[in-house]
Amino acid sequence: MTGVLHRLAPSLRVAFAGLAKISFEHSRTVPPTLPKGFKNKKVNREGATWITVPGHVSFAYWRKFCTALNLCGLDIREMTLCFTSSVMCVIDGHSEEGRVKERHLPFEGFLEALVRLATAVPLPTEAMLANAEMTHAGPYMARLEASADKEEVEAMIKAQACEWSGVPDSEAGGEMPRRVEHLADVILRKLKQLKEDAMDEPLTTLTRREFRQWALRGMGVGERMLPEPWTQEVQLGEA
Repeated sequence: MTGVLHRLAPSLRVAFAGLAKISFEHSRTVPPTLPKGFKNKKVNREGATWITVPGHVSFAYWRKFCTALNLCGLDIREMTLCFTSSVMCVIDGHSEEGRVKERHLPFEGFLEALVRLATAVPLPTEAMLANAEMTHAGPYMARLEASADKEEVEAMIKAQACEWSGVPDSEAGGEMPRRVEHLADVILRKLKQLKEDAMDEPLTTLTRREFRQWALRGMGVGERMLPEPWTQEVQLGEA
């Protein structure tokens, strides 16, 4: 799982940065006000190196994000559980810092929420992709959505259903690292708004400009919340 998230991290940092920016701008007029973020930076500690990513995503914009993606089989219950199960535990929820942390997702919480999301939505197995002569999950699900084949979708949902906090049966839904990879492929192709003839091509890293264009159209956010200059502020680890 760590290897999958490491490979996907540049694109996921961009998506998180966009959602965090929108959440921050909203908080400037609707409390609680979120702290202003710093730049991404590299940290070395106890022999490990990673990139810290600032910012917080509110539930309101996590929900708008998930709704705009229009993922098969996802409802408000799963959206909410993915979010609430991924927020941080804090010592003092009454402090200003504690209130922010227990009501918003940091980058690590955003990754956790996506992993939980990968247990809640139907995703193609390797056999399904092979039978459809496809390589990637994004175009497979796009074709399924376009066909309006409710029977196939319902069959996938039923076969891959599991109790909350569990994982789908690996025979019916594949192993979790691969499911996370498939979910990211579905999400990133939607965010990049690829044309049909490029849908099954290998993905490039999501750009800030691509995310902004999708957010303005798909989530209906205003230019003020995600201004054009934001697309030029590319941070460490986003490319």
